[in-house]
Amino acid sequence: MQEVQPKENPLGLKVFINGIPDLTVIPKEKAESILAALELEISKYYETLSTEAMCAERIKSHDQKWRKG
Repeated sequence: MQEVQPKENPLGLKVFINGIPDLTVIPKEKAESILAALELEISKYYETLSTEAMCAERIKSHDQKWRKG
């Protein structure tokens, strides 16, 4: 067992792993499906950010119009 130091660890928890995975032994099909899943998650994340930004702009615009009367 080996202790690792994550870059972001706001709670200061100790993290242990049983070994370091060897990515070269993952079959090509499995690696492709993992990458596809990661791509989908990243796309969803940026879509959410975009949607939140658009909503914030609409709220700001509406608020400015309301204050002007």
